[in-house]
Amino acid sequence: MLPSLFVAVPLMGAGSVGAGISDTVRLSTATPSNLEGVGTAAAEGPSRWRQRTQRRRQRTEELLESISDGGLAPSLRFEDVDVPALEFPTIDWERHSAVDPMIPGKEVRGLRKRAQVEAFYHVLTGILDSIYAEESDVKTTVIDAGCGAGNLAVSIAGLLADADSIYSNRSVEVLAVDTNERALDRLSARSALLDLPPGMLRTCCADLADRELIRSAIEDSGDHQHHRAVVVSLHACGAASDMAMELAYACNDAPFVLCPCCTAKSLTARVQDGKTDQNASFQRSGATSDITYPRSSWLRSKLSERRLEKKYEVLAKVADVGLGPQTPSEQRAHQRRAKRVVELDRLMSAAERRGDGQRYYVRLARIHDARVYGKGEVLIGSPEGGAVASALAMI
Repeated sequence: MLPSLFVAVPLMGAGSVGAGISDTVRLSTATPSNLEGVGTAAAEGPSRWRQRTQRRRQRTEELLESISDGGLAPSLRFEDVDVPALEFPTIDWERHSAVDPMIPGKEVRGLRKRAQVEAFYHVLTGILDSIYAEESDVKTTVIDAGCGAGNLAVSIAGLLADADSIYSNRSVEVLAVDTNERALDRLSARSALLDLPPGMLRTCCADLADRELIRSAIEDSGDHQHHRAVVVSLHACGAASDMAMELAYACNDAPFVLCPCCTAKSLTARVQDGKTDQNASFQRSGATSDITYPRSSWLRSKLSERRLEKKYEVLAKVADVGLGPQTPSEQRAHQRRAKRVVELDRLMSAAERRGDGQRYYVRLARIHDARVYGKGEVLIGSPEGGAVASALAMI
């Protein structure tokens, strides 16, 4: 049994707002990284344990300080260390109550979900406007990668299909993809309560790594000569967000809008058992063999080859849980800095694409105040030089 060295205070996880917590509270989160040596703390004395912890924190601080913005794409260079806020209009949820993600009794979570839908819908409609301005006779499939029970997919489909929406007369559909069959059943039950046009919201039970299966589901959706795709993904855990980016590339270099979470899960072992039960999403949050970290040459050059994977592992874990033991404000600050690096790494991998793939124009913004909720970074990308990229630069 571990000695009583911690006061656990949830800060950045789902459902936590982190507001109003006194900075006099000391905390740590139980992870393999920051529990190293704790089992022997009683034997070696608290002073030696604190010294070991302090050295780990110092090394991590030095690692964060060593990663400069030099070499970043121009669209990713910020005046401030914090990721800039994305500005988006609010939605009249009284009018669109049927697709409102608010759940009675869970107002804090509901407000976050509303903001997420509003942000995604704002960016998505900017992309769709550009697509249809270039080519009116085109079918567009919005792929919600790692959709879960449909908090994003159901709302997006309902808003696009609304009678007053200009997209109700366009050939637009939503394809909700997840490896959890039970979650997809819940999504289908929710969408059945809406007055959606036939085929407006379809589901596909698939591992995000199975890009050919997902592409075939798109191609089977109609007889349009021209077909476009947009990939969106909200809180696809770990490497699932990277798989969503790879899916966008596989769909003829489609635009993407992603909000990743649980960065350290990218490094977990991936279970390939073919199951589609409620644990499937978690078991497939680890990376496939074709996804390696760091994702970009930019971050690789910052970390150097010596212990490269270990350094990335530290960044991914700090992005999730901080350094510990720390005050709440210290923890949030380190999480923000590490999460920023991890997401810049993902976007730079898109901006650096070589070979047959197109390089992407990329942007990083945030939906929520990172001091309050730590899973609000939104990654936006589209092939350079096109109308969609120009529109995204103005959003």
